[in-house]
Amino acid sequence: MTTTVFTSESVTRGHPDKICDIVSDAIVDAFQRNQPGSKVSAECAISKNIMFIAVHFSGGMEIDIPEVARGVIRECGYHNHDFNAEECTILTSFVALESMGVRSLKAEDLEIDDPDRIVVRNQVNQFGFACDQSPNLMPTPIWLAHELARALDYIRESGSFAGISPDCKIEVGIRYAGNQPDSVNNITLFVPLELQAENTDRLREFLIETVILPVIERTTLNIDKSGAFLVNPGVVGLTGGPSFHSGLTGRKTAIDTYGEYARNSSSALSGKDPFRADRIGAYAARYAAKNIVAAGLARQCEVHLTYIFGKPGPESISVETYGTTNYSNQQLKAAIEKLFDFRLGAIINQFHLFHAAAYPIRFKNLACYGQIGREDLNVPWEISDQIEALRAFFH
Repeated sequence: MTTTVFTSESVTRGHPDKICDIVSDAIVDAFQRNQPGSKVSAECAISKNIMFIAVHFSGGMEIDIPEVARGVIRECGYHNHDFNAEECTILTSFVALESMGVRSLKAEDLEIDDPDRIVVRNQVNQFGFACDQSPNLMPTPIWLAHELARALDYIRESGSFAGISPDCKIEVGIRYAGNQPDSVNNITLFVPLELQAENTDRLREFLIETVILPVIERTTLNIDKSGAFLVNPGVVGLTGGPSFHSGLTGRKTAIDTYGEYARNSSSALSGKDPFRADRIGAYAARYAAKNIVAAGLARQCEVHLTYIFGKPGPESISVETYGTTNYSNQQLKAAIEKLFDFRLGAIINQFHLFHAAAYPIRFKNLACYGQIGREDLNVPWEISDQIEALRAFFH
């Protein structure tokens, strides 16, 4: 049997690209709280002690954008002289979309009665993927990388090892036997230390004991004895944060989706309101693919949606199952087309994207540890509620 190694990476909340994603989504949330149905796009870039934010918006502008950004910087844990919430410079650029004829939804229109009246305003190919490799039906490498990133952030916030930077990176290599994950081949952590209050020689042992092994023990994976656990390999005086490398919204699409194991559109997810098919389409496609796998109709499934300008729904829908099903891809496509409505307005309605009472999770919470596979947040596109309907379609 052929064996291969597949690697994926994740980062902690203080990675400069992730700070930009979180800030961009926090701005989207602020506009939606201020006026549900607002149309907004937000992008962010950072470097040493400086942040630039560009916002295109419709709706009222009663939002302190710099303070939103400073709140994110505080939460991410930056307090050093190179980058901190109180002293960093924040430059902003705002464009009001009303001048271009773009309007927010009125309050009475937030429950979209006719999805055909909401049309797509951008071109995109969106992909949703699911497989039976992990509890949340995600590819094992990216699932494990996110678990390790979450554990690293927890350890840093606990203060049990002094001086761990908010900016850490995790790489996971999984050995596959055929098409199924078999063992952990390697795990590499890049963990800068802002302070030298602790003995850095102790860092590797500490992270293996408190981060790596506890996460692996929650899986059924073996540990490949030929592999290794590496901490800051080949680097001396590793530093992190915006003073070391810059950040930009939307630069971590593989981390946000499937860790390069499956296709994604390469279009940024963060910083976009629910009217954007290049964001919401990714969630809808994942929802369909996950329900196919959860129903036991295929072990792997990719749903591809093609959206074009001016149409309320996708111009094309296709399904690929990589030979892991007893049904044809055309049969599964027919089931998806009957049971799932991929029109933009219908997705907004089903996922309650403009109703905080029905959908309490905000986009900001999705910006780190992946926007796909987030069962911890109970987001609607991760709910497997179409299992019985899909099974009934074939009987």
